[in-house]
Amino acid sequence: MQTYLKNGYIVSMDQQDTVFDGGGVLVEDDRITAVGKVDPRLVKPDAAGQVCTARVCEHSRTHLPADFPRSGR
Repeated sequence: MQTYLKNGYIVSMDQQDTVFDGGGVLVEDDRITAVGKVDPRLVKPDAAGQVCTARVCEHSRTHLPADFPRSGR
């Protein structure tokens, strides 16, 4: 499982006490795999909380009723 925390104030606790304002932390399973400016190519797409159809993938809380065609019957 992958978790990406983004846009945080990250204190890395490395030798230089590096701080990333607006940085991110990428966690895979139980290990931190990237800190700071995380390469977006490392982040896997996540469809949690979305409704996906053949042509559209919308967040379920926005525009959902309007996106479905209405039956003429």
